[in-house]
Amino acid sequence: MIILGLLSNKNISNKHHYMHASMVFALISVMGGLRIFSTWSDASDLTIFSHLFLIIIGVTFMISGILSFRHARKLRESLGE
Repeated sequence: MIILGLLSNKNISNKHHYMHASMVFALISVMGGLRIFSTWSDASDLTIFSHLFLIIIGVTFMISGILSFRHARKLRESLGE
């Protein structure tokens, strides 16, 4: 995700593509964290906490990305582009 952020700063014209790619990465991380619910009883405490942390970070990043997309769209519409 850091690489995508650095690329978006270097190549401004493709910034929206890098942002969408980072949202896909966040979605994959949430989906990876969700697998803990299938093995909850057999998992160690560290496994449970790390998967829950992965879900929380992924969901938080997705929410902030969605809000950023909405803000960019409203700004673009207000400027008449």
